[in-house]
Amino acid sequence: MAVLLPRISTPVFRKQSPAAVQVMTDWPDIVGPNLAASTVPRRLYGGTLTVACSGPVAMELQHLAPAVIARINTTCGHGVVKRLKMVQDLTVTPRPPTQARP
Repeated sequence: MAVLLPRISTPVFRKQSPAAVQVMTDWPDIVGPNLAASTVPRRLYGGTLTVACSGPVAMELQHLAPAVIARINTTCGHGVVKRLKMVQDLTVTPRPPTQARP
């Protein structure tokens, strides 16, 4: 099984860094279920995380940015995200609720 892992993960990590993948998958745990319902992380490049927001959530996320960045860097490693860039996207669909991790 471990022999297959490099063949599967190498193409994925060419497109996105492991830290970006972790931010995308752990987003609800990082920002909480309420904020995760109306935001979606889109891209992590050069320390800037682009987050799609629906409705007036961009303003709320802008005020919470220092705390969100701190939580991301605590989860994924120091200095992974330096700033957030919010983009309005009315097509953001809420994610289904996730089970709490043990």
